Amino acid sequence: MTCAAAVPLSRTRKVDPAGLRRLREVGRDVQMVFQQPGGSLDPRMSVAETIAEPLVYLQRMPLSAVRARVSSLLEMVGLGEQHSEGS
Repeated sequence: MTCAAAVPLSRTRKVDPAGLRRLREVGRDVQMVFQQPGGSLDPRMSVAETIAEPLVYLQRMPLSAVRARVSSLLEMVGLGEQHSEGS
């Protein structure tokens, strides 16, 4: 799913309560992808910490599951445990 900034068609906005509920429901499944990674990546965080952050805060996964998932994702892209540590 992609998101784009909407251009307002008028100065008046009506808020549909059902639409707000739906937005809250899908909110955990939608994440902004920034086009300039230098602006959104923190060089003080390891690769593993960067991958784990949304799993902990958005998915609310237990830490043991986060560690396993991060390891699995690193392996999927050809990176080993040595790539998960900070420099």
